[in-house]
Amino acid sequence: MKPSKPFQYISEVIVVSSIFMLLLGVTIYLLYTKSMDALEEQIKIGLISTVSAAATTLDGSVHEQFSASTSRSDPVYQQMAQHMESIRKAAADVRYIYTCILQNNKVYFIVNPSPQNDNDGDGIADEPPALMELYRDAPDELYQALKNQQIGISKIPYHDQWGTFISAYAPFYDHQGRFVGVLAMDLELGNFYLRMAPIKQVFNKAKIIIVFLGIIVGLIVWWIRRSHFNRNRLFTVINQQSDLNLDKLQRQGYLLVALMKFFYQLKDPSYSGDTQKLESLEKYGEYSLLKSESSQRGNFPQWLNNFQERLIQHRLGTLTWRGNEVLQACWPEAMGEALFSLYDVFEQLIHHPVMAEIEMASELLDSWKLRSVFHSSHKQLFLLPAKIIRIINVPLYKIEYEQLIKLSAIEIKLLSALIRLENLGCHIQLKNSSTLWIEWTLYKVK
Repeated sequence: MKPSKPFQYISEVIVVSSIFMLLLGVTIYLLYTKSMDALEEQIKIGLISTVSAAATTLDGSVHEQFSASTSRSDPVYQQMAQHMESIRKAAADVRYIYTCILQNNKVYFIVNPSPQNDNDGDGIADEPPALMELYRDAPDELYQALKNQQIGISKIPYHDQWGTFISAYAPFYDHQGRFVGVLAMDLELGNFYLRMAPIKQVFNKAKIIIVFLGIIVGLIVWWIRRSHFNRNRLFTVINQQSDLNLDKLQRQGYLLVALMKFFYQLKDPSYSGDTQKLESLEKYGEYSLLKSESSQRGNFPQWLNNFQERLIQHRLGTLTWRGNEVLQACWPEAMGEALFSLYDVFEQLIHHPVMAEIEMASELLDSWKLRSVFHSSHKQLFLLPAKIIRIINVPLYKIEYEQLIKLSAIEIKLLSALIRLENLGCHIQLKNSSTLWIEWTLYKVK
């Protein structure tokens, strides 16, 4: 089953908006990750530069003298610890500084002067790792820096019992240039994330902007597609109406030529046939012609009141307005005469006054669609002859000449009234044998 146009347009809007938001979102995300990576890389480069410079100030020969039996109060140990602590304080955002060595493929702490956190929650700062204490969860980058005697940096933040950090490592040597160990610096990630916060804020705002732009793009697509659809529909309606009018003109031309021949054959003054039928045929030929009609404007309910007084005066029926608004409008000037002729024919066909109500079917920007519903005032059904019902159910402009001359004068008169209404823009529909609808347009007065 083919989807309806509105559903198709909504689907297109959703698809286009989604693709736009996806592409823009991916682009923004790539820029965001690139910025984060660049900032992280900048921090890592700075940290490597700092730890490398600091490692050159350490005396590896002195460091080799420290062992598990060395006391923290040892003057030589204190001198190196104070030197390292002064380096840590001078380096921005470095939380811990310490040295490590590798023995038997295991990492051990040596000098660690940095103040510790209160991880056990007793209100007293924890003791730093003891000399030659095993670093059980040492990062792989630290192990590789010790094993390969090279500079190292954390690829990603790591977490251990002292917190979450990005760390850098640099080797230091003794007086003979022999490798002794590595100096490690741990950058606390609190300040790192704080530096990244503005980028995250921009990214979060960008997500809102992406959604907003997606909605705007969707509305633009919807407006373009809707305008295209309305334009195509207008062209289709115009083409259909043009084809319909051309068909009408062609058939009416054939019909009028046939009527002219018919009347020419009856030009004998002594003709004593059905003169009423001839008059009806003459009226039918006149009303079949498409021609411009003048319009009138004013208070529509007041016009209906005047029209109904005329119907009552001639005992043809009533035409009641169901609306309660005062409509200042414009309508065809010949509408009154066309409706009056229809009432007159109906009264002759069913021999009862005709009742009709006018109601508002719909309202557009520039007009109202009215519906006139006709029925008999008699308790019996409003019954039309079967022949008339068959004729009304056929488009009026398709009535053939052979059908027309076989009708009676009153039947031709009814067709004349109906085709006149149709030429005034009315849409005539026989709902059943007892109800006739006539829909027409009332234009708003600007």
